[in-house]
Amino acid sequence: RLADVATTYSFKGWMMAKRTAATGESGTDHIKEILREWNAFWIPFPQEYDTGIDGVVHFDKPIRKNETITYQPTGTMILAQVKAGRGYLNRAKKRPEHVGVSLGKEHIEKHKKVWGAYPEPVILIFVLPPKRKGERTRAWWVDLKADTSYATTNRGLILIPRRQTFGLHSKREL
Repeated sequence: RLADVATTYSFKGWMMAKRTAATGESGTDHIKEILREWNAFWIPFPQEYDTGIDGVVHFDKPIRKNETITYQPTGTMILAQVKAGRGYLNRAKKRPEHVGVSLGKEHIEKHKKVWGAYPEPVILIFVLPPKRKGERTRAWWVDLKADTSYATTNRGLILIPRRQTFGLHSKREL
């Protein structure tokens, strides 16, 4: 029956959207954990506007006075797009020194101008959740304003050098 097909399709779409949202949430949770160690925090952008920016990394400076620690904004911010999940991973044998992130040609064309318009740095943080129990979450980052971040043969692909992992040590690099 047509009604059963429509219900099944809607349910599958809903389940896929729910699973994608959960993966995205676990990606931003991983990022937030790292930012806490940096004395920084995540300010999310509303997703309904699809600006190509998922949030802002805002840096604070800890100030110690006697036994009390307060935090003062530094004015330093980095805008970020976050992608999480194996569905974005592109393992290209031609580029073993890179992690490929498939965003699609249209997505990149639509957002590249937006990313370039901001005066602040704009990065992509790609989070790869563990495949099996006991594995750890891994993440990488790349400057979305740099031409070298984009594949020349596949216009839908972002290239992240494998050495550019996103972790506690990354604060110095950013």
